[in-house]
Amino acid sequence: AALEAAFVPDGPPPPPSADATLAAPGSLTAMGTVDDASFLERFRNTRIDLERLTAQDQATLEAAGIRPAALLAIAARHRDKVLRTPADFAALFAAIDAKDQNRDPHSFLAGVPVTTLDGPAMALSPMGIVVATLERYAEPQVMLTRDQLVERLQGGEIDLTRLIDRPEVERRLTELGLDLPGLRAAARSGRLVGVAGGRAFFDRLRRLDPYGSTTELSLGPPPSVAQSPSRAAEALALVEQHLVRPYDQPFRGYTDNSRALDAASFAAATGRDPEALAVTVDVRHQAQRTDTDCFVYAERMALSVASGARLGEMQDSHYMARAEDGSGYVAGHRDDFDAGRRYIDWCLQNGLPVVVGVSRKDADYNYDRITDHFVTIVGRGVDENGKLYYTFLDPATSDRERRSGRFFVDQESGMMFLDMQSGAAQGGIAAEGYQVSQVRPWVRLPSTFTQPAGSHFEEVTGRSPGRAP
Repeated sequence: AALEAAFVPDGPPPPPSADATLAAPGSLTAMGTVDDASFLERFRNTRIDLERLTAQDQATLEAAGIRPAALLAIAARHRDKVLRTPADFAALFAAIDAKDQNRDPHSFLAGVPVTTLDGPAMALSPMGIVVATLERYAEPQVMLTRDQLVERLQGGEIDLTRLIDRPEVERRLTELGLDLPGLRAAARSGRLVGVAGGRAFFDRLRRLDPYGSTTELSLGPPPSVAQSPSRAAEALALVEQHLVRPYDQPFRGYTDNSRALDAASFAAATGRDPEALAVTVDVRHQAQRTDTDCFVYAERMALSVASGARLGEMQDSHYMARAEDGSGYVAGHRDDFDAGRRYIDWCLQNGLPVVVGVSRKDADYNYDRITDHFVTIVGRGVDENGKLYYTFLDPATSDRERRSGRFFVDQESGMMFLDMQSGAAQGGIAAEGYQVSQVRPWVRLPSTFTQPAGSHFEEVTGRSPGRAP
């Protein structure tokens, strides 16, 4: 009987009361029922400065059942009393939902449909009034996560050595509070590279935003709104503009050798006779005995024709690759790739094989955290399509038909690679394709050579070896 007395038949929404507040068209409260996902999306990348609430708006919130002190408690961990993180807005949603009567922990009633002279509308509930009031204080802000920063820097490395030529940049970064000594301590050879380098930079950058989390920071309002950039935003802009050195070789897989350098172009650039590019060092192949002794047997192959010579240790290597992605594809700089190849050319021309490291997958068990395997380069030639190649012996297999392969040279970046099509024909681990990541120089030459006074690599190439990333 009670339900029957309260029954209201379907029909047009009732007219709003004289003092009803209507939801603005297109606003969050115009939805009627607001769920947690829609609420968090509305306030994503925004900030609400609670200290800007007027006395009238504080009274409005109080009348709707939300004490301003409860909101300040949510922002208490921020000294400036600003709601800004997803966790802040999740707590704000929970505080509003706790005062709602729909008994759904994932939504609250923001309004009820009504009819006005202008047509259907939404009359705000008390919780809808709270949201509409806070929406007026929501300001845009740019949020940056640690993963976003790492991804943003994947196209290059932060070269701190550039500060030597940019004292004004170093001075301004210090004024902003960026921990440059800490960054230098985290860098390898003065450079922040890859995921580890990006995270080290983010860790120092977030300290300029004392209200950020360990994985997210605020860069302040977007440039179109901000009167002046935040400290974190200005420091990031200075680093990206002056210290990030883009890679000439992006992360790239090679399905074939269509990007390979033409032998004619190589001959013209190096002043060599195009008819005399082919050279071979007669080396007997040796297969590795275990999964991890590829360097041992690559070195033995090289030493077998270099009596009295000695290869350098891992810290003596010329590291060409600066970073690798999840597929093991490497990135680096043209001058590093070119220097490595100049050294290889000199060695082959003088009858010496060269041990090189390659990347074939994403792994970090070697000194540079990029190299996964070692092979021995024993020759140079020109294929039937006029492409320059370097012959190598692979200790990974004992199969006579598959123990040698060819590295081609990327015509744009100078990186040496075994493409996947050629690798598949070779089989074994070469099927994944190889990308040359380092050259292991000779530190003592055979007795028939004049011994170098210092670094043999530097003597040949005119520059010091590239350090490990």
